[in-house]
Amino acid sequence: MASTMHAVVIDTPGGPEALEVRELPRPIPSSKEVLIRVTAYSGEAKDLPPEVLQELLAYGTASPPPLTAYRGLEEARLAHEDMDHSRPGKKVVRVLHENGAES
Repeated sequence: MASTMHAVVIDTPGGPEALEVRELPRPIPSSKEVLIRVTAYSGEAKDLPPEVLQELLAYGTASPPPLTAYRGLEEARLAHEDMDHSRPGKKVVRVLHENGAES
């Protein structure tokens, strides 16, 4: 398994040009965690760094996120092949509830 992963990072306000793909260290799960590969993700205003969201709100180019919004509502994930205790390689979907998330 590679020690790095690719992630989309947003450091400054802007359109799609503000999105930057970076190579970051891959997280190491504990014995009670599962490493999953995200294959699709829908970004929302709530996913932005607070300072970026504040600037977008100040310029009127973003709406405040609803209080009941949760990150990554449409995430689809795949259990990593190296995780032998959690059905390796099986597709998983995160189901979100109003009080929190369950995977």
